[in-house]
Parts: sequence; structure tokens; C-alpha cells
Amino acid sequence: MWSNGGATGLYEVRVFILEENRAVESGAPAAVADDFAKLHYCQARGNNLYAVRWVKGSAELEMRPEVYPTGDCAPDAGFSADYLVNTATGKIIQRGVVKEMTPFTDGCPSDIFPTAFTTQKQIEDYGKSNDYDLPKH
Repeated sequence: MWSNGGATGLYEVRVFILEENRAVESGAPAAVADDFAKLHYCQARGNNLYAVRWVKGSAELEMRPEVYPTGDCAPDAGFSADYLVNTATGKIIQRGVVKEMTPFTDGCPSDIFPTAFTTQKQIEDYGKSNDYDLPKH
């Protein structure tokens, strides 16, 4: 996972699977990014994509796409969801909002992994407001 745009994004993920003596790129990150972008996408900047954790060894991967958290991505700025995806096939096993998936992310660095917002409450407050500027820290 890396950022091409600094602290708030553009976060990307590449995953590789070992097949015999070679590394093959998984389609899982693209499957998650494409599915999320069907309903939530920032036309100005694109979306962030985070790898949260491996599940069942490395057979599955929990990922969190996020709409870039800046005012030009309103009204969905900062919105994120959780996905559980099969690493080898890219098949989406489960999708849900962050609160629904919280039991699966316990022990991960934070509910908002990483983002420009400092707390989950800031994301929720921002979503309720009509002000599309970033919250003051």
C-alpha cells in the first residue's frame, strides 16, 4: 500500500500471489475498487484503497476503499466501506459499511485506516454537515 498524493491519498494497493516459482498479481484490489466506485467515486481525484488485514492466512483480504476526503469530492468525501475479498479469485465475499464490519477489524490500527480525518466521529460529523470543507483539527 502506498500513496501517490501525500497524507490524504491517492492510496493504492497491489497484491501478489505466489504460484509455483513466480509472483502473479491478484485482481482482488481492482475488483474492490471497481465495485465501490459504482456508487461512490470522486470525479476530481479518484478514490483511496487500503489493505486492512489478511484473513484465513492470506486466502482472503479485508480492504477499505474510501472517497478522497477533500471538499472537491463532496458529497461523499471521506465515505468508506469494508470489503472481504478472495485473494486468488478477486471474488467479493462480503461488503459492508465500516460499523457493520467493526467486529472483523478489531485489532486493526483504527476505524479510519488511514485518512485525513483524525477520528471516526469527524467523518460522521462531516457527512451530516452541509459544509464541504475539511473539519478543523
